[in-house]
Amino acid sequence: MKPEEKLIEFARKIGVSFEDTVAIVNYLKSEQLMSLDVLSEISNHEPNKEDYKYILHAWSTHCGHLHNVSNLDVKRKTAMRLRWQEMPNKESWDAAARAVKMNPFYNGKNDSGWKATFDFFIRPTKAMRLAEVGVSGDQELW
Repeated sequence: MKPEEKLIEFARKIGVSFEDTVAIVNYLKSEQLMSLDVLSEISNHEPNKEDYKYILHAWSTHCGHLHNVSNLDVKRKTAMRLRWQEMPNKESWDAAARAVKMNPFYNGKNDSGWKATFDFFIRPTKAMRLAEVGVSGDQELW
């Protein structure tokens, strides 16, 4: 299998569209930003599922009362992998989940009764900010 095909197969596994993957491969090759050997290395990399699934564990432990996650579809798995790359340690994920648990707004004490969901938790930049709040314990950031 050619390196490009390996990368396309890997991207399919994590939910990236075929068209986007082909565009990425073509761009990298045209700009000579990566050799085919590097592309091959990337395509053979599979993230450690136990690591990124810790995000779900942290949510279930601290925030399961808000929203029960019953299905991990491709969109959620992809988001979890990406968020784990941004914040790859269990302590930060626990801190982020505790910040949600401690904040009355995220627990429905607001004008609309809205409660945080797992999808909210794994949005880009959200968990990192929550972890910073959770670590500092600074309620005024809310």
